[in-house]
Amino acid sequence: MNYTLGGLSLICGIVALAISLLFYFLLIKEVNFSLLFNDEKGVKIAKFILFFLLFCFLFLSLLGVMLFFSVIG
Repeated sequence: MNYTLGGLSLICGIVALAISLLFYFLLIKEVNFSLLFNDEKGVKIAKFILFFLLFCFLFLSLLGVMLFFSVIG
């Protein structure tokens, strides 16, 4: 049971890291947010939301890896 929980937490951590990398590449590539929003304020809000999601998923990936090592160890 412990190894199953550890494996699931590691898989969730890896998936969260992959999603955060996706958000990172969206921010680096400078996606044209002006197609979605007409003004500069909307573009800034969209970038802020992407930054927020990036750090949330990075935290979740760190939490998953920490849970993996606490369950296995």
